[in-house]
Amino acid sequence: MSMNKTTLCKHSLQCRERGVVLVISLVILIVISMLSVSSLRSVSASEITSGNVRKTEMANQAAEFVLRYCEEEVTKFKNGEATAISINDYADPPLWDAIDPKTKALTNWDGAGTSDKINVPDSSMLNQTSLKYATYRRLPECMIEPTEDKSPADATVFRITARGFGPEVSAVDNKRSRPNGSEAWLQSTITVN
Repeated sequence: MSMNKTTLCKHSLQCRERGVVLVISLVILIVISMLSVSSLRSVSASEITSGNVRKTEMANQAAEFVLRYCEEEVTKFKNGEATAISINDYADPPLWDAIDPKTKALTNWDGAGTSDKINVPDSSMLNQTSLKYATYRRLPECMIEPTEDKSPADATVFRITARGFGPEVSAVDNKRSRPNGSEAWLQSTITVN
């Protein structure tokens, strides 16, 4: 009995394969690779977002800290206790919102000659001294102004404006350059009798 080629191929698996499994496997591999790449991009975007939220929250916490610090210092000042803060004079124009019309810089916060208007707490109050690296390189700042037409000694209502920075903001330089990074602003009014 002689067998021809068509009879052998009907019973043999080897003759039926045409390479379809290989093509399907490659397509599935490409789809899985594309899904992996897109999920990696999503994860890295989430990490960046989380990092930005952390920096903003830390700037807000620094601003809250310095706001409370300045409120306590105003209370000490009004009670006749020794304090190292500077309170701007009521005769001056409002300082906290002065903006240079040309550069749009905050003229009373950034730039040379502004350090006498701004209060900065001691570094040891905010950064843990036991750590090798400081959490905050640029310390938060506050400005205190009486809201009444009275001298600081006679005034009872004060406006305190605070500015906090995130951990990525570099330390203040000699020119008091504008900070680059996360920044939070808070303002309160305190009445002290």
